[in-house]
Amino acid sequence: MGSQQLQLPTVNFNGLDLNQPFGSKWDEARSEVMAALETYGCFNAIYGLVRPEVNEALFQSIVPEIFALPLETKQMHKSNVYLGYIGQITDVEYESLRIQDAPNLESVDNFARLLWPEGNQKFCNTITTYAQHARNLEQMVETMIFQFLGIEKYLNSHLESLTYGVRLANYGGLPIEETKVSLPRHVDPNLITIIRQNRVEGLEVCTKDEEWIRVVPSPDTFTVMIGETMTVLTNGRYNASIHRVSVNQNRYSVMLGSFPKEGYLIQPPEDIVDENHPLQFHPFDVNEYLKFRYSPEGLSAENSLKAFCGATVQTNKD
Repeated sequence: MGSQQLQLPTVNFNGLDLNQPFGSKWDEARSEVMAALETYGCFNAIYGLVRPEVNEALFQSIVPEIFALPLETKQMHKSNVYLGYIGQITDVEYESLRIQDAPNLESVDNFARLLWPEGNQKFCNTITTYAQHARNLEQMVETMIFQFLGIEKYLNSHLESLTYGVRLANYGGLPIEETKVSLPRHVDPNLITIIRQNRVEGLEVCTKDEEWIRVVPSPDTFTVMIGETMTVLTNGRYNASIHRVSVNQNRYSVMLGSFPKEGYLIQPPEDIVDENHPLQFHPFDVNEYLKFRYSPEGLSAENSLKAFCGATVQTNKD
């Protein structure tokens, strides 16, 4: 179980505008975001643009409906490891599906027709609406990071290089008496993940002192986490959040994750690489990394990210 004393910081994004990333309210939120990312790699965001009816549709019909489909139907959504259907893993009570380019209605419709040949308009409209709002929150966080690091001149080209997917996840099964780890400790490989829980708790975040903070879901909050790609982009300044899911009943979540588009290399801007901050990672192709991370070599590595693209840091000696 997570610590009852510790709580993730909560940052209020209501009233902030991605098209006007300045002003005292924006600056205050940015300071809170960066402090939280430094300490935890994540935080809770109060963000009211996702209307209650969208949230209700997601957790009352859309997500339960998709996981009620036959296994062979869900497995029709094939892709490389991590980006397609995940499930049927020994000793892990977890399955998920990822919808790529989720803010785009046509892309979501193409995905839906794999599962429902006749189409599913409610599914498409709900996922697209949710993804567009969650993308807006993601891009506000990206903007704050680039501003704080003094690399804002690279922001527009960076955002244009991204693609956004929505992952629907199902944890646990029949009720059990004790809370059980449904998804073991891990970090996400992407840039940023925006997590929406339903009313069932389960998400836990590991602190630097190896304590677990249980993230309590709220109707108006989203949990924002940075992943390994952001660690590479920021030259190791911000580490991916370590987390797990522990449940004693069935639980759903909806996550928007940002990735570089295929063929785009992530590397730290030269502005944040110097004598005091030597290069930590070589240029990073996330698709190649995913192949490595889930290979026998990657799974056995103590730190798969450093094993894949870690740079040898040179130190100056007199």
